[in-house]
Amino acid sequence: QPKHLEISGGNRNNHGRVQINIPYLSVDEKMQPKHLDEGVSAKVLEAEFNDKVAREIVSEYAVKQGVLAQSLPNPNDLASLLSSMIMQVMEQSSQNPFALNSILVVGGGARSPLIQNAIKKAVGSLAGEQFVEEKVVIPRDELIEELVVLGGTLN
Repeated sequence: QPKHLEISGGNRNNHGRVQINIPYLSVDEKMQPKHLDEGVSAKVLEAEFNDKVAREIVSEYAVKQGVLAQSLPNPNDLASLLSSMIMQVMEQSSQNPFALNSILVVGGGARSPLIQNAIKKAVGSLAGEQFVEEKVVIPRDELIEELVVLGGTLN
């Protein structure tokens, strides 16, 4: 059964590389599975990701769906996209970020340093670095799935 794209920030080596693994990408002439397992520079991956966010996600989804804050300029990278979306939620709920007790980051993206850093940058731009240090909680990898399951039981 084909698996999903795995970009493992946890497999970063000392040279700032990220391992990308896509099992069962295709088959060869003998019908043997072919896998992609390559390293890429973390900076290149982040630049490509931010370019995709700016070109496609913001213009083709976020603006049309009305999930961006009207009080902020259109985002140009992942951190500014998250900032705008967080601000939109705050505006709709008539709250400000300082009213939050904490922000718990869970789900598959919580494992990725790229996502973790974007969340910290987004929240920091809205509430300041001190808020990020005190209130943004990113659990250890082994707890992330358990927290998602526990959260699902609350609904």
